[in-house]
Amino acid sequence: YIMKLKLLLSLIISFCLVSCSDDDGPEVKKESSRTLLVYMVSDNSLYSFGESDLKEMLTAARNGGLKNDGRLLVYYASGVTPELREITPDGIVTLKTYDDVTSSVTVSTMRRVMADMHQLAPANDYALVMWSHSSGWLKPSVSAPQNRSWGVENSTGGAEMSIPELADALRGEHFSFMYFDCCYMGNIETLYELRGITDYVVASPTEIPSDGMPYNLNVGCFFELVPDLKGAARNTFDYYDVQSGKYRSCTISVYDMSKIDRVAKATRNIMLENLILPADYTPQGYGVGNKFRDKYYDLGYYALSLTDNASLQSEFQSAMDDFVIYKEATDYMWNSLKLEHCSGVSSYIVKADDEGISKADNYGYFDLEWSDDVVIPAFSAHSLM
Repeated sequence: YIMKLKLLLSLIISFCLVSCSDDDGPEVKKESSRTLLVYMVSDNSLYSFGESDLKEMLTAARNGGLKNDGRLLVYYASGVTPELREITPDGIVTLKTYDDVTSSVTVSTMRRVMADMHQLAPANDYALVMWSHSSGWLKPSVSAPQNRSWGVENSTGGAEMSIPELADALRGEHFSFMYFDCCYMGNIETLYELRGITDYVVASPTEIPSDGMPYNLNVGCFFELVPDLKGAARNTFDYYDVQSGKYRSCTISVYDMSKIDRVAKATRNIMLENLILPADYTPQGYGVGNKFRDKYYDLGYYALSLTDNASLQSEFQSAMDDFVIYKEATDYMWNSLKLEHCSGVSSYIVKADDEGISKADNYGYFDLEWSDDVVIPAFSAHSLM
């Protein structure tokens, strides 16, 4: 009887060991606290800076920057076969190659990369850095008025992704933050298009120097349990603020996206009252060079210049104070553009006459959601549209 009992126990134990074997199915991937994806389109004049930034990311990883089990992925599109890479303390690992991708600036490709991010690096929280050239809500070309752009891609003839397309590609995702390591993305039109997709945005309302942000300093900020976005923005600003000559050029802001609807409402209320700027108004431009000079102006200075109504001004300023939670600006951009009135976010100014409306329409401005919700209702109320 004892021998039979020992044999029975042995069989039960063997069965349990087989049943619990790892060979029964695929290994369950451990979720990280946060996965950060850098979507890098460097198939352009910024290629060498992309290589430098990868080295900075690797330095950060080796110095303990990947805190709290964080994972740092890079979708790397440099003109050859795109790859999804992971930056680790031990080096750079290729997770996937995309032999069949013909363009990295399409909605379908970006959605595909987002799906791969979820599958290969599941996390409790996701964040996104957009890395490339950009020209804000619009590419300043009358011959291509709909081509509002992010991500110049030389191998496809200079293809770019419009801001509405970017929002479409990311719709359904949720990021704790987005950091735009590219020019002119701190404009209210782009930010408004992305509401609901991300909790916070870090961006510049002006150009940024080609070096971009210092990843060796900022990666650690991104992987704090609560992302230290003000710290990352401060690192970027300080990096340029100590430069000399024209290279001492930087604007950077952090936006609380939960407050952007208040800014829209306050701006619309001002514009419903008045659209005509004072005769002595001199706009604070953010655009440098002929292509951008008349596209980007300081939103705060513009809106507050439209009204003397203290209640409307207070409503607007309160909304802006809650929305722009951090901002810095050097005295000049490239030693040529003085930054005197800086609320931290830019806006296009549609002049309240037939020529201004026609030009805005030609640039595709009236296709933007900010225009739908703020500008068009105000212009319609004044019987201008």
